[in-house]
Amino acid sequence: MDQTQFDTLTGRIDGIGQALLRVVSHLEMRDLIDGPRVAAEWRQARPEHLATDPELQASRKVLHQLADLLDEARQARAAHQKGHPG
Repeated sequence: MDQTQFDTLTGRIDGIGQALLRVVSHLEMRDLIDGPRVAAEWRQARPEHLATDPELQASRKVLHQLADLLDEARQARAAHQKGHPG
């Protein structure tokens, strides 16, 4: 895989991650899913002791990053609502 192909793959993966976060955040804001539980499930999906090769370690890292971003988005929304009630 050359650099251009790698960059394209990286961009596609990022796009999928961004789309997933937007969908989950939207559903969470509508009280259709439990966002904290989704984040917890993402963190538990790839336990460290099962991430036995570089691909699984990378997968684990991405799942944890997505969970962190979902939590951060929820905290930002809460802070915004606290500062702008009603």
